[in-house]
Formats: sequence, structure tokens, C-alpha cells
Amino acid sequence: MGVEALTGGAAGATGAAGATGAAGATGSAGATGATGATGAADHWSSHAKLTDDHRVELKAHGWEKLADPAEALASTLNSYGELRKLVKSGSVDELVRIPKEGDDTAAFYTKLGRPEKPDGYTIPEAFKNQPSALAMREHAHALGITDKQYGGLLEAGQKASDAIHAKAAEDAKAAGRQADADLRAAWGQGYSKNMEAVDKVIEKVGLSDEHLRALAAVSGPKSVLEMLAKAGAGMVEGKHHAGGFGGTSSDGGLTPRVA
Repeated sequence: MGVEALTGGAAGATGAAGATGAAGATGSAGATGATGATGAADHWSSHAKLTDDHRVELKAHGWEKLADPAEALASTLNSYGELRKLVKSGSVDELVRIPKEGDDTAAFYTKLGRPEKPDGYTIPEAFKNQPSALAMREHAHALGITDKQYGGLLEAGQKASDAIHAKAAEDAKAAGRQADADLRAAWGQGYSKNMEAVDKVIEKVGLSDEHLRALAAVSGPKSVLEMLAKAGAGMVEGKHHAGGFGGTSSDGGLTPRVA
């Protein structure tokens, strides 16, 4: 009896444990079922109170990807707050709608600051006598250039042009100096006589510094000097050329004065 009682008691305990296990299993099953139900629930963005237009906005801003609707609400309120600031400050009146292809762009460009007509552009004082500045107004107007941008483009273009001409002048001077050095080496003792011949031709023909620079730009100063020296042979009267390809006699130029 005692053993059986002990055995029976153990069996009973086991049975109780089984019951408990069963209950646990049931509980677990219940929990699993609840979880499954939650996972199957539709995303908050599909809520019946949200229209298709609402969902379009959610997608446009990337808010439909947010798991927590509170995040989407916070982003919406931030956007709304910024819009209220614009309205309150009056800046909303300055908002401009970007025109689509085929739209009338006149109002859009006028809103940005383009004059209503091409002759409405303000020409900076330094460009009022430049035909190109006046001629460009039609093109600028067609492209939607604002009045401020037009003046800025004229000034930027002038600066770029000045820089290009300055660089070209420096390059020409350097080429002239190199030509002079090469001819001194090539002509040796005959350098002075040849340069006198060059001057003689320049004087006879009436070539200006502008003419000489143009010739040098095409053939190079060394080739032009050699050509003039040959043409002037036999016409020498003892005068040296001081200006020419590099400018005037006062600045040393590209064909330096022979001392």
C-alpha cells in the first residue's frame, strides 16, 4: 500500500504535471493565435478613414512606409507648421508654380524678375554703348533671364574677355622675346643690320604695330622678322625697330629695342 501509494502519488504528480503542460500548451496556443491575428492586420495606411487621395500624399512623402502612424502624423504636423509660417509671413504670395511643358511661361518668368519686354532690361552704364549688350536682350528675354541676371552676365562676360585678351597679350610678348633671343643667336654679328632692314621695310610699307601683331599671330614673330629682314636687305639706313610685335617702344614689347 505504501509503495503503491508512493507510486500512485508519483503517477498523480505526473498526471498533474501533464495537466499543467496541457494547460500551458493551451495558453501558448492561445498566445500564438493572438499574435497571428495581430500580424495579419492591415497596415494603418489602409484604414477606412483614409481616402485614396490621402494615401497618394502618404506615398509621395514616404510616410506610408512608417510602421508607427504617430511618426507619419508628426511629419504631417511639421509640414503643416512650415506652411502656416509661410502664410503668416506673407511669403505664400511669393510662391511660384513651376510651369509644365506647354504651359504659358510669361507669368512665371515675370514673377522671377524678367522684364515684361526685352527693352526693359537695365543696361549697366559701362555697356550702354556696346551694340552686343543691346542685341542680346531679345535672346535673354526668350530664355527667361531676369533683369539682375542679365546685368551680371554682361559684367561676367566682360571680365572673361579682359582676362582672355590679357593672357593673349602676355603670350605674345613672351613669344616675341623668345623670337628675339633666337634671332640674336642665329644672326650673331648680323643681328643689328638685319633689324635695321626690318625697320626699313616697316617704315616704307607703313606697317603699324597692329599689323605686325596680326602677322605674328598667324606666322609667329620669328618668321615675320626673318621675312622682313630679307625684304629689307639693301634698304638699311641705320635705324632700329623699337615697337612691333610686343607693343610700343616704351614697354620693351616683344621685339626689344636694340641698345
